[in-house]
Amino acid sequence: MTVAGHINPSYTYFVLFNPVAQANQTTGPIPVVGIPWGNGFATGAFTAFLRYDPSQPNSGYGMYQVVPGTNLLSFAPLAAPTQFTPVSNEPNQNQLQFQIPLSAIPTGGVTATNLQINFLATDRIVTNPNDSGTKHIDALGDTRLSSQINSFITVPTATTGLFNNSTALEPSGDVMLVGSGVSTGDEIQDLDITDWSVEVRSGS
Repeated sequence: MTVAGHINPSYTYFVLFNPVAQANQTTGPIPVVGIPWGNGFATGAFTAFLRYDPSQPNSGYGMYQVVPGTNLLSFAPLAAPTQFTPVSNEPNQNQLQFQIPLSAIPTGGVTATNLQINFLATDRIVTNPNDSGTKHIDALGDTRLSSQINSFITVPTATTGLFNNSTALEPSGDVMLVGSGVSTGDEIQDLDITDWSVEVRSGS
């Protein structure tokens, strides 16, 4: 995942995973945009995620699974990514890179041949269900458009393949201020996801 500015230690970045049997399944991982906020960062459907910020282990790359039956509110640690690129404080450090085995992602009991993925950046994780404040977010799709705010990608996992921003456009300049009835563009480059790629390797 690449942002327009740099990976900011004051913000939090997520990559969300949801294994599915059908490539056309319409429910997947999406950002949360208002009350009651839920877990404070994402809703829809996902079984695991990578969270990046300085509070996480493994140079900031923390992997977690959703505890079943908790309505996406409780999480348990997973093994560290098998490979990850530490982020320095240099201003040109604008990417997160890591590798995980597909077998490490809980399937939720389905025979999964596809993996839904979303990338998410935010300046606040709001867990108070009555919080009337706002937060900035960016995720896949043009977050400025209500028709695209719930976008994610679906990649087949049975064969090797490279998927990137040319196959599902993630525009620049689409960071949104959301919450408490607010939905306005408010550009913050360190949150602005501008590029991404996912590689599926045979036998992974």
